Amino acid sequence: MSDDSTVKKTSELLQVSLGWKANAEPVFPTIPETARESIEQISLSEDTKKAVDNNLSLQINERKLNLSEGEANRENLSKSMENQKEKIQSDLLSRYQSLKQALDAQAQAVLQEENARKNYEKAERSLQLGTISVKARNKAKNAYTIAGLQKKQADLSLRKNISIIVQE
Repeated sequence: MSDDSTVKKTSELLQVSLGWKANAEPVFPTIPETARESIEQISLSEDTKKAVDNNLSLQINERKLNLSEGEANRENLSKSMENQKEKIQSDLLSRYQSLKQALDAQAQAVLQEENARKNYEKAERSLQLGTISVKARNKAKNAYTIAGLQKKQADLSLRKNISIIVQE
């Protein structure tokens, strides 16, 4: 089975599984690049403060604490509120660490794609000079295609991590 027929068959299976007809020609939009400005605006300390201030459960417990009369009840509410604050802070820290990992992965994917592109261009020139086989050139081309897909995947992961932090 040739590469083109494999791609066509995979494309048809994907289209059918997503609800299109096998012979449909859907247009998939390109994914925009992630703006560095949106990442630079993210601040762990400010976002943690906002998350704590805007947490409805904490606000309710604060009101309950202000209205409660029993010492044991006040103590339980205070402990509960502290635990909630720690959980919020821990959750945000985890999300920021995931964002940092996604940023690193995206930067690495960009470098890998660039290296694969250079290797493919070199293989293309070598093929024209007759110093490598078509199979070796195709291998470099496939590596470049895979690196491009991995870069897109890293971009998506980065966007996902940004949207998770922004939604809070």
